[in-house]
Amino acid sequence: MNIKYWLITLICGSFAIASTANAQDKPKDDEPTVTEKSGEDAKSEDKKKEEKKDAEASKKESEKKDAEKAAEKPPESKPEVKKKPAPEEKETKSEDIGFSPIAELADKDFVPLEEINEEELEQIIPARVHPRIEWSGLFRLRTGIRNNFDLDTQGSSRFLPPVESYTPTGNPADSEAESHWSTNMSLRLEPTIFITEDIKIHTEIAFLDNVILGSQSISQHSDNPLKDRTAIGDQFSFNNLIEINELYGEVNTIFATLYAGRMDDVWGLGMYTNSGDCNDCNFGNHVDRAKLQTNLFGFYLTGTWDFPNEGVTTRSPFSFGGQPYDISQIDEADQWTISVEKVARTREELEKQSNALLEENAWVPEGGIQYRYQSQEGAFVSGLGDSFDPAAPPTLIYKGASVHVVDAWGRLLYQPEEDRFIKLNLEVLGAFGNVDNVTNGPVGEPENNEALINCFNEDVRAGNQARCTRDDSGNSTQRSLTQFGLALETEFRFNSPVIFGLNGGIASGGDSAAWGTSGKPDLDFFRFNPDYHVDLILFREVIGTVTNAYYVNPNLKLRFFETSERHLALNVDAIFSGVVNKKGGVSDEGLLGFELDAGLSYVMRDLFTATIEGGMLFPFDGLAAQSGRARYTVFGSNPDDFTRTLSPTIPWTIQGKMYWNF
Repeated sequence: MNIKYWLITLICGSFAIASTANAQDKPKDDEPTVTEKSGEDAKSEDKKKEEKKDAEASKKESEKKDAEKAAEKPPESKPEVKKKPAPEEKETKSEDIGFSPIAELADKDFVPLEEINEEELEQIIPARVHPRIEWSGLFRLRTGIRNNFDLDTQGSSRFLPPVESYTPTGNPADSEAESHWSTNMSLRLEPTIFITEDIKIHTEIAFLDNVILGSQSISQHSDNPLKDRTAIGDQFSFNNLIEINELYGEVNTIFATLYAGRMDDVWGLGMYTNSGDCNDCNFGNHVDRAKLQTNLFGFYLTGTWDFPNEGVTTRSPFSFGGQPYDISQIDEADQWTISVEKVARTREELEKQSNALLEENAWVPEGGIQYRYQSQEGAFVSGLGDSFDPAAPPTLIYKGASVHVVDAWGRLLYQPEEDRFIKLNLEVLGAFGNVDNVTNGPVGEPENNEALINCFNEDVRAGNQARCTRDDSGNSTQRSLTQFGLALETEFRFNSPVIFGLNGGIASGGDSAAWGTSGKPDLDFFRFNPDYHVDLILFREVIGTVTNAYYVNPNLKLRFFETSERHLALNVDAIFSGVVNKKGGVSDEGLLGFELDAGLSYVMRDLFTATIEGGMLFPFDGLAAQSGRARYTVFGSNPDDFTRTLSPTIPWTIQGKMYWNF
């Protein structure tokens, strides 16, 4: 006999006997108890109980012996026992056990997570506790030496030479000084508070943002440097100690998602507006706005109402009464933006994109187009102190600015295998507009010794367009704006550890010399966002950004000693550049230079990166000092214009950077 069968039978029989015994022993309500029965009846019943117990004990002993004998028999001598059909299991509902049986899902074929019934998931996966906080951020430490970034031209570079090289005047402390060496750090925290999954508050807080080590020591100045063990002249400032870059609320409604507060202003490749969230970024565009975004047929439709500049308010560090308010509506800069974009953002969209690339071997397009309108009627240009004085209000002048910006970007992806892909990225921008008064003086040219007309009055302005674009001397104050910019990024990999590409870009320029900083204001200079990095020296430091210039940038990236936890990466870039409009440069020459940059990085799971990189610029005469041309940078006792022609010399840099990402 099967042992398990006998044991189960034995256990069930014991339960049945015990239940019967309990039922028999328990007196019924309408029967007398044992103490109430006669003596003979009680003895007879006790005798029957004892005989019954002896019989049950004898039966158990017999079953036990049979089970032991069956266990001692060899397996081959066991008689075949036909298995009884399993009893029908009672259907168990998920409500009875608190979650859906996982066995029901185990027999099913794999399906994407989004296709599984949400009610089953809610029962299997524990509910998230609200409110909760999710953290991300970056801590970085950067050091570097920058040698000869002033190009030895006395003003054709934005970068100043070491101060000791030209002061004291006439007898500088070190006239041969050429190098700058400094170290800075920054901590960026980005906590998101989930009130519920549909209601959130996001923040971005920067601590010690780009503060140079030693420039803002927390030690206090003392007349006795030995007492505090610090050098004389220690400085302490709250500048840059804490900066709030983002603080906005988000709520998912039935038809759209609403955002309100201060947030990143970012679009496309970051050529025009950039979040500044990259490891090596320094600035970022942050704007106060209300934004409404919805997804329709796979396209993100977005509209924003921005507050880039509200002008004069009653807020003052010396005023403590009441809620501050905007004291004037006429000096505000207004901005509205609408955009249509096709891009993968959510987990489901990224899964579908990955499936299309790796499984279907399809070309995947992304991109969008954005229109932005900016306007400003007036501005306060003088008389502003620490607080607004209603008895002596600041000077208000008419500006009459109106600008239209159209920015389109596109991306094409092809990745049939993990180590074989093509990525093409392009952003193109065009801006046009008009500013009636680019000066800081009043307009409204007087006639016949009359006073200036009131150009703020729409009716007056409509009848006197010409007078509202000239000052009291009859000089034109109006400037038109026409700007153009383009950035191209490409990446290719074909079953090798090497990724190579060709980048390029162009930014429009005007006739105003020294990159639009001298002479009459020139609004035709388009300037790339300074956080859109092209190189290490020329555009990032010497000029400050890409403007009135074009560049071509072949590059390659190599990953080696790669494991699941870490790898080394080598980047090499060559940048050739020139001037778009020679009148807008620092000389009459058209070529700027040729730069070589390289960097070696140690990367640990994208959580920690240590990089050492260097670059050298071979400048051409487009960066030379030319006699009679305006200087880009004026320092010391130099005049505004170059007095002699000087050829630029070679600058170089070596930089070390560490990033902790979380």
